[in-house]
Amino acid sequence: MNLWKRIQKNWHIRVYMLLLAILLWVVVVMTQVYETTVNVPVRALNISPDMILVSELPETIPVRFSGQGKDLFVLTFFRPAHLDLDMQVVDKDFDYPLHTGLIEVPVGLAVEPMILPGQNVISVSLEERVTVLLPVQPDVEVRTRPGYIASETTNVMPDSVRVTGPKSIVERMKNVLTEERVYIGISDSFVENVELLSPERVDLLPASVQLGITVNRLGERVLKRVPLFASGFTPGWQIILEPSVVDVRVKGISTRLATLTPDSIRAWVNLSNWDRNQFEYTPEFDLPEGVELIDVTPGRIRVRAEVDSWQ
Repeated sequence: MNLWKRIQKNWHIRVYMLLLAILLWVVVVMTQVYETTVNVPVRALNISPDMILVSELPETIPVRFSGQGKDLFVLTFFRPAHLDLDMQVVDKDFDYPLHTGLIEVPVGLAVEPMILPGQNVISVSLEERVTVLLPVQPDVEVRTRPGYIASETTNVMPDSVRVTGPKSIVERMKNVLTEERVYIGISDSFVENVELLSPERVDLLPASVQLGITVNRLGERVLKRVPLFASGFTPGWQIILEPSVVDVRVKGISTRLATLTPDSIRAWVNLSNWDRNQFEYTPEFDLPEGVELIDVTPGRIRVRAEVDSWQ
């Protein structure tokens, strides 16, 4: 019991002694010289504004360092070294020889670098940087609700972008694609911001565009008494069409249909292959853009030919 009391009474002294021993051990360890391998980041410096790096540089390269434990600890976890490649000495393709002089060690750290065997060179490739203006191609699919139709043309704002990158890549590009978009069950027009797809090492300005999708309601309309005329008949004959007018039922965008008149539709009977023994023909139509024919009444036109008394 007396032993336990003595331990309880002097426990803080024992803790202090243990901490002091640990501190002395750390000091000894940190002041001894060691060797260790550290993955050093690789940087490409001084690239000409007219050139662009097209080769894949390693993110890091293993380098063996020697130095006191405290400096190696700081180098590994807090203040990394860098391997700097000066691109001013590179023309286009170059095998960059590696040596310790390329390694930038943070000031105040007394460590010596030594590149590991097998890491003798880094292959570097530069290419001419070019800038062109290319059109944007939207990758869009629109599925509207029944009774609606989307415009065939997607409004792109801006419709072209500046493309900057390696000459060999940029010169093969014809346009710039947007990210794929599929819109389902749409009944209203809308605008959305969409990112552009860029090949590797190619920069786009801007990097996104706005897509404007126009959606319209579909409708039907009957145009009464659309006039007919005969086309392609043989001179010397007077052609009589019975009836000379037809009723035409069409469909399309409601706002477009509202502006139509009978004269908006060109209707005729084609008699270029006229046969005197054929008395009925199907009329043909030329409709405004965005308007589709549903049916016509009557569907067959009787053709009567008489000798032109004026000939």
